[in-house]
Amino acid sequence: FRTERSLFLEVIQALAETRRVWVVATARSDLYQELQTERVLVELKKGQGLMDVLPPGADALRRLVEMPARLSGLRFEEWNVGTDKHSLSDVILKDAAEHAELLPLIEFVLSRLFEERNPEDGLLKRATYQKLGGSVEGALARHADVMFGKLTLPAQEHLLTRDLAEAVE
Repeated sequence: FRTERSLFLEVIQALAETRRVWVVATARSDLYQELQTERVLVELKKGQGLMDVLPPGADALRRLVEMPARLSGLRFEEWNVGTDKHSLSDVILKDAAEHAELLPLIEFVLSRLFEERNPEDGLLKRATYQKLGGSVEGALARHADVMFGKLTLPAQEHLLTRDLAEAVE
C-alpha cells in the first residue's frame, strides 16, 4: 500500500537521481525527527548537502523585520518616553530576540500588522500590536482564541476532549 506521501517522495528521489534536478528542502527543527523516518529522505541527504541553519542573530533579525517593511514603503510607529525614543520594530525585535527560532510566529505578527496598516501612510501601529496580543507569542494565542470561538460548540468540545486525552497519555 503506497500512500500519496510515499509516491511524492519517490518522484522527488527519481528527479534527484537524474542529476538534472536539484532538490532543495527545508524543515523546522521540531519536525526533523519525523522526517528521519522517511527512507527516501534519509537516502537523499546522505553525503553532502545537509546544512543546519541556526536562528538569526540580532543584526540579521533586525534586517528580516525592518527591510521588507522599508522596501514596501511601510514604517514602524515611533514614540518617546521621556528622552528615550522607541519604535514598534524595537518592541517586536526585543520579543523576537527571545524567540528567534520561532520565525514563523514573527512572520505571523508582521503579516497581521501589514493587514491592519494605515494604507494612506503605511504606518504599522503599536496599538495594533497590542490588540493582536502584545507579543509574538501573544498574537498567535489571541488569534487561536478568536478562531476557536468561531467554532460550533460540538467542534470546540471535540477539540478539547481530544487535547485532554492526548495530555493525559
